[in-house]
Amino acid sequence: MVAPGMTVFDGSGNEYSVGKILGHGGFGFVYEIQRKQDNMVFALKTLPSDFASIEAYQSFINESQMAMKVSHSNTINYIYVHDGKELSNLPPYIIMEYANQGTLLDMINNQKNTGEFFTNELLKMYFSQLIDGMEHINSVVVHRDIKPDNILVHDGVLKVADFGLSKVSNEHTRQLTFKGIGHIKYMAPERWRQEKNTIQNDIYSMGIVFYELATLRHPYNVKNETDMRQWEDAHWSCQQKCSLKTHS
Repeated sequence: MVAPGMTVFDGSGNEYSVGKILGHGGFGFVYEIQRKQDNMVFALKTLPSDFASIEAYQSFINESQMAMKVSHSNTINYIYVHDGKELSNLPPYIIMEYANQGTLLDMINNQKNTGEFFTNELLKMYFSQLIDGMEHINSVVVHRDIKPDNILVHDGVLKVADFGLSKVSNEHTRQLTFKGIGHIKYMAPERWRQEKNTIQNDIYSMGIVFYELATLRHPYNVKNETDMRQWEDAHWSCQQKCSLKTHS
């Protein structure tokens, strides 16, 4: 296991000191780490070693390695993926860029507390950053889990992060092969039927994020946010209304 005070390595032999825990979730823990040679700060994400199957584990590693090809000023870029085999005493982990201002969700909540909306100038800048980042991401992968808490903020710049559910972006592999399906609040209607994963799914999810940035609220209202059926009905109802407007 990884713990504060330990040392981890990347593929180039650089050493990193493991610091505090930044967060944790279904895919493990995230730590702040510092590269010893220059004190530069990065993030380290550990992955559970007990994946449901060898196939799921290998799929995640392959997709993480593919995500390393994503390199853009509006994405959190991967530095190194450790598959858990080269250093058998350590679990699988990913070394990635560090963001110093939390998530877009934090930013939206903080803005709500001010009682004011983001200015048009800020919205244009944020939209442009997210579009630029997503255009680059979608040239390589379909992200599949776009939501405000997967968009990080570093020195005021938005960076799309967390490629844990990403899938290689080509016509032959646009189908659900990893166990994750993304967050129901942001999932495109096609995903409810487990249809092919396409770039359009990411566009739909990012559209909801844009709406939240502009209005500081989610576009769909449901009585019980944990009820998948209510979310599914809300997404499908919106799609049907939009379809009627398009053809009217």
